[in-house]
Amino acid sequence: MSDDTTAGENKSLSARIPDGFRAIVMYGLSKKEALEVMKTVKALPQMDDTAFALTTDTNMEWPLGQLVFELSEEHRAMKGWKPKSAE
Repeated sequence: MSDDTTAGENKSLSARIPDGFRAIVMYGLSKKEALEVMKTVKALPQMDDTAFALTTDTNMEWPLGQLVFELSEEHRAMKGWKPKSAE
């Protein structure tokens, strides 16, 4: 895959990530540490619908846009997530 193709694919992926979607990607944390981060973040009212991901050998090879897009799709499927209306 050429660099131009990768850039074009990332641009189209970012356009497909819903407005208002929030995600935190964690690297190097133990499962216990990751759970503490998630609990702390979810306790903040404005962050209660944030999606989280731990890095894996597979997703470390992905462009960030692809990881965030995949995470948004999984989050939407699991939670029935819909963009929050602007207040």
